[in-house]
Amino acid sequence: MRGSKLIYLATPYTDSCPEVQTYRFHRVTGASALLLRNGVFNFSPITQSHEQHMSHELPGTWDFWSQVDLEFLSRCDELFVLVEPGWQDSVGVTAEIKFAKENNIPVTYILYEEESVIIKITEQRARKVLQWTQQEKKEISLTATNRHCRNYLE
Repeated sequence: MRGSKLIYLATPYTDSCPEVQTYRFHRVTGASALLLRNGVFNFSPITQSHEQHMSHELPGTWDFWSQVDLEFLSRCDELFVLVEPGWQDSVGVTAEIKFAKENNIPVTYILYEEESVIIKITEQRARKVLQWTQQEKKEISLTATNRHCRNYLE
């Protein structure tokens, strides 16, 4: 519907482990679908670009995608940051937050609970919620299956 608020949905993506990237793709795509199901129009650059990266050999780095992602963000009314392990260290998410703040685009931090709930939280709480450890990252690689590494947060 024309005139509806448009949300840019950011989350970390780039990682040396393809299973981590696939897991992140599935998480943000699930969150995006839940938002859409509830009438929240959103654009997820990871949902948009993951298959292009994996199937068409386009780079999966912020350096490659930054110009197009920031162009989309500039056209959105709000930035939602999906708080997932690695979000604080993500070059892309950090740049998107900085861009949003510099351009007076509100930033909201959200948690996604598998297919059921999106919870808005403060930036301070978001910084404390998830800490990505090297052990967790290693476990993703070891347990990667068709379940898309879902168990790394369990």
